[in-house]
Amino acid sequence: MLKASWTKGGKDRVIPVRTEAQRTVLNRARRLAGLGSLIPNSRNYRQQLRIYEGHTSRAGLSQMHGLRHAYAQNRYHELTG
Repeated sequence: MLKASWTKGGKDRVIPVRTEAQRTVLNRARRLAGLGSLIPNSRNYRQQLRIYEGHTSRAGLSQMHGLRHAYAQNRYHELTG
């Protein structure tokens, strides 16, 4: 579940965990964050976003926002055939 304060448009969202691989990644993130955030206390969201963009750029990846669109398209296809 995503809280409204976390999402574009301020709407709660429920995204199902459909595979064991997804569950594994989420569990690893939960262990890493504990009760806190994946963003270090010394940084705000915007600072962490810039670091993330730098890392993905150096890895040869760009326009990562497209992953959201790919998810939506894939999920639509799964639901509608």
